[in-house]
Parts: sequence; structure tokens; C-alpha cells
Amino acid sequence: MTICIAKNGPELSRVGRELAPAVNQTELTETGEIVREQLLALETFYDNVKIDRYVIMPDHIHAIIVLTGKAAGASSRPTLMQIVQSFKSKATRICNQKDDTPGRKIFQTSFYDEIIKNKKAYEEVSRYIYNNPMKSFFEKV
Repeated sequence: MTICIAKNGPELSRVGRELAPAVNQTELTETGEIVREQLLALETFYDNVKIDRYVIMPDHIHAIIVLTGKAAGASSRPTLMQIVQSFKSKATRICNQKDDTPGRKIFQTSFYDEIIKNKKAYEEVSRYIYNNPMKSFFEKV
């Protein structure tokens, strides 16, 4: 899954010469930290969700979200659309409260998803997520 921020600006993290690209990491902003916390909180909020891999880039997020077969109690299992909508809503609300910016839009309305159908596809997507900060670093050099 890929979620982009609304203005396509570097609001979530930094990737650049001052960061060591060999570690394939980004340095999160305050907004990026909130986004990370809310992404990982999905596992607590939904019994059938596991965040398997993720990276928070300056202007987008990549994540592998695994929907398990666990029952969600009396209610039906949430769809990926509902899960992403909940994540974006909660992260936006917390960021806007912190910055005193009611009504600010953090994320684009839509998101991109792809069903990972086999181990080879999983390995490719996982490798892409892992290498994305490095790729971004070298594009900026």
C-alpha cells in the first residue's frame, strides 16, 4: 500500500546527504512520528491487522498490511479501505491538534494498493520498501 501526503512536500521525514544511506532509514519529523505511531497502532485497534513492513518517506508511506483470518468479534472484518481511512483520519486529527491547524489536509484522498499473491511478489515489494530511502538518497545526489 502507498499513501501520499496532500501537498507532495517533505512533511514526514528527511532523506539526504546528512543521513547515512547505507542504513536505509529516514529521519522522521514530528508529523512523521505521529504517522508512524498511528500506523503501528492499527495492530492494536484491529485484531486482524499486522503491519509487516513499512517505510515513511518525506512525501509518502509504503506499507505491507497483512489482513489475518482472525474474526473481529460480532462485527464484520474491516476492509483495507476502512483501515486506511481510520489511520489517515486519526493521524490527521492528532497532527492538527498538535499544530493547532483545524481542517488541514495531511493525506491525499486515495491510496494505492496491491494484493501480494505469492512469496516472490512479497519479496519484491519488501525489497522495494527496504531500499526506498537509498533510492531516494541517490536520486537527490
